[in-house]
Amino acid sequence: MPKAENETERKPRRGRPRDPERYQRIMEAARSHFYAHGLERAGVDAIAADAGVSKMTVYSHFGSKEGLFRACLHRAGALLAEEMERIARGDAVGLDRAMRTLEGIF
Repeated sequence: MPKAENETERKPRRGRPRDPERYQRIMEAARSHFYAHGLERAGVDAIAADAGVSKMTVYSHFGSKEGLFRACLHRAGALLAEEMERIARGDAVGLDRAMRTLEGIF
């Protein structure tokens, strides 16, 4: 028996649409707090306050403090990979290339 037309459509997400700028503010605040305090001592309340969002918004985006930390690690890894690819495409060779790679990492 075929489903009714409205049963096959996906239900719209509840709440406001996700704002990319808000996501970036959360990520920047989280990076700063995790760097300064580590995973255990960084607080979602402080991260949310610095990002100008509610604690619930942070949990809505990332699920948990650990989820937020994983997102920060993923972002850092992606930035590192991009930097290494940029350096690899450059004209530096040998020791100069190695030094530029290390500078890009650290």
